[in-house]
Amino acid sequence: MVRQYDAHAWAEAWLEGQGWVRFDPTAAVAPARIERGLDAALSDPDRATLAAFTSLRLGGAAIADVLYWFESLEHRWNVWVVGYDGERQYEYLRDLLGDVSPARIGLVMLGGGAASLALVALSLFWRRRPPRGHPTERRIRRFSEALARYGLARQPSESPRAFLERVAALLGKSPAQVAPLVESVEHLLYNPDAAMDEAVTRRRVVQGLRRLKLETALRNSNRG
Repeated sequence: MVRQYDAHAWAEAWLEGQGWVRFDPTAAVAPARIERGLDAALSDPDRATLAAFTSLRLGGAAIADVLYWFESLEHRWNVWVVGYDGERQYEYLRDLLGDVSPARIGLVMLGGGAASLALVALSLFWRRRPPRGHPTERRIRRFSEALARYGLARQPSESPRAFLERVAALLGKSPAQVAPLVESVEHLLYNPDAAMDEAVTRRRVVQGLRRLKLETALRNSNRG
């Protein structure tokens, strides 16, 4: 890995009979600087001075590991992004497929297309699935489905309050008698932050719906 601090300057001069000749003062003064880099050419005091003016600690193991990691990342970027060309693409396909032939490339493209279509189909299916909805709303829906056999299914435009009060009226109950159940349902659906015990409220809803369902079943069995 060639680093910026390894760079140095030289001069070239035209000599009769030799042409352009390079004169490298760095190689003459500090050959280790050329052969092994700046780190090898510096003495300990010089290295400490350099470290004081830069964030580069040439002798720090932890910092060196971090620098090596960044250098490795930069090398991969240069190889796989900056230097990626047709030849490297061919080598990659050869390592992946073995013998690179039109048939194998066609199979890979076909498999990739099939996988893409499968992902699109899965995404569309996931988006179109019916929402689960609120837990309390699901309880009301199951309650309505159970009462549908008696002709008491909830109407599409009917609110939970109107539905429960209608069922209660058919059982001979007044709105006040189902008010605790209705208030608990509305609390869970529309005002969950109110100062009410959540577990107690859910239990009251479950028990209240179960009681209404049982009374409806008994009423219809007695009529039969």
